Amino acid sequence: MDEIWKDIAGSEGIYQVSNKGRVKSLERTIANNSGFQTLPEKILKQYLSKARRYPFLILRINNKSVNRYIHRLVAEAFIGQSELQVNHINGTKQDNRPENLEYVSNRENNTHRFKKEGHLTGAHFNKTVNKWQSSIKINKKSLALGYFDSQEEAHKAYKKACIDHGVTNKYISDAR
Repeated sequence: MDEIWKDIAGSEGIYQVSNKGRVKSLERTIANNSGFQTLPEKILKQYLSKARRYPFLILRINNKSVNRYIHRLVAEAFIGQSELQVNHINGTKQDNRPENLEYVSNRENNTHRFKKEGHLTGAHFNKTVNKWQSSIKINKKSLALGYFDSQEEAHKAYKKACIDHGVTNKYISDAR
């Protein structure tokens, strides 16, 4: 696969991102205290976020340092702009090829993550009552669905509530 480079929005002519998830600064001439200096093109170093282990880097845009996640840069450049979250289809956070990325809602992203981690969506154990509890958010309001003896029963209630309330989730039909 050939490496394709595209400008990063807001930093055209300064930074580019590739379809392989690499980022480079372009060769350019800048003014400094002693006149002008030519900066060579170079591939930028990526870091891993401590909390979630996503690759990110620090860009200098308009004299401000900005942390940017690689998956978001690749998605914006190769898929398009969106307010939705970026999901890694295969679950590998370091695989930032455009064909492994998709825009999804927060609900879909969490369902996909829970599925990959082996959890059942919409179910959590409530230690106070020693039962499985199910709930769903509808229009930013939490709706309690009840307490259940098993995680599977709580998950079934969640799936039914999604259907009853017209909640679309591309991962719900095959979610465990």
